Amino acid sequence: MGKFRVKSALAMPEVSAVVLIGTVVENEVAAGMFVRVPLNSMTNYVVRVQSVQLAAGPVRTDVALSLEADEDEQDFWRALGVEGELLEVSEVGPE
Repeated sequence: MGKFRVKSALAMPEVSAVVLIGTVVENEVAAGMFVRVPLNSMTNYVVRVQSVQLAAGPVRTDVALSLEADEDEQDFWRALGVEGELLEVSEVGPE
């Protein structure tokens, strides 16, 4: 299981995706793994990582996780406000 610290979340409507920019804090993160966002003590929002790339910008250690997201899901990500959050990333998908 990996851990990912989110610095920013960007909606990409032209490609139906949300991109999380941040740092891998623990272990590794790879395409096909699942990001878990805790909504409350019993429920997680789980989404598959489509791709992982080095993020463009001044900090060369930042990573960009691309997550498939339609327009409603992009709005949901905006509402979540995950900037600054430490998210769990694992090979196990939704239960």
